Amino acid sequence: MNKLSENLLVKVYETTDIGGTNIWGSDDTLGWVSLAEADIFMAIAEIGTWDATDTLDTCVLQQATDSSGTGVKVVTGKSITPSATVADGQTFIFDCKAADLDTANSFTHVRLYIAESDDTGTDNVTCSYVRGNVFYKKEDLNSATQSD
Repeated sequence: MNKLSENLLVKVYETTDIGGTNIWGSDDTLGWVSLAEADIFMAIAEIGTWDATDTLDTCVLQQATDSSGTGVKVVTGKSITPSATVADGQTFIFDCKAADLDTANSFTHVRLYIAESDDTGTDNVTCSYVRGNVFYKKEDLNSATQSD
């Protein structure tokens, strides 16, 4: 039986001021996570200090066919339309199953993409990823020998 710690991948990204940029997209600060050998994924974006005059323009879960972002597109049903005002401490959570990806077209990787075009102050966001139900190769029991 696998331990819970062996079945999860948890990654917390450093708090970043995203003001006036799409930092979690163009420079791939939030990396791609493979669901080829896992079943579930959760991305959490927590708003830290946020300038009240700025708006969060985009907050979506994206999919790609590989870890370099080939063919990137939004996972169907995994986007939010943020309100004009984003408050300190607000949290956005995305749950995704491997089956939610466009597997017919070989999409296997996911990531969170956040963009904010205004930049009148500090707009901090902290993101976390959790991947679970990791598949493990089964031992070859046919060739196992009996021990005393």
